[in-house]
Formats: sequence, structure tokens, C-alpha cells
Amino acid sequence: MSRNKQRTKSWAIVAIVNIAAILYPMNRYSSAGTIEQQISGLLLLVGTALVLAVVDTVSALIAYS
Repeated sequence: MSRNKQRTKSWAIVAIVNIAAILYPMNRYSSAGTIEQQISGLLLLVGTALVLAVVDTVSALIAYS
């Protein structure tokens, strides 16, 4: 397998993991009944997005180094 095919495959895996990781916080935020649940869902969603951004950045640095 060529290096470009490996990169394409790894980015597809990263995208699937990102989508799977963000579904739970989005579901929790969208189905919140009270303002407290909305706030906790929003904090969870933002925290998950920040963690994924860091992990994706590290993945990109490793892939292209």
C-alpha cells in the first residue's frame, strides 16, 4: 500500500472516530429538558470538541512528520 493510500485510510478512520465521539454530547445537549442539563451538555460538547481538536492536531503532526 502506498503512503498516500495509508494517509487516506488513516484520515477516514480519524473522521469516523470524530463523528462517533461527538454524537453523544450532541444528543445530550439536544435532548436536555432543563437549563442545567443544557449547560452541562454544552460544556460536554465544547470539551469534547477541544479534546478532538488537540488529538487531530497531534495526528496530523505525526502523519506528516
